[in-house]
Amino acid sequence: MLTDPEWIDEMWVDATAAAEKETGIDQITFPEVCPWAMADVLTEGWLPE
Repeated sequence: MLTDPEWIDEMWVDATAAAEKETGIDQITFPEVCPWAMADVLTEGWLPE
């Protein structure tokens, strides 16, 4: 699942929609696809710059 590009794309759309609801920032402001590699995201202690 975490290595399935289609799943990641679907979850990114869900995440940006949730961020829009929570922050009021228009969903189109966010990147269309997740800009981070899943291997990086899953690394303990990793945070985007």
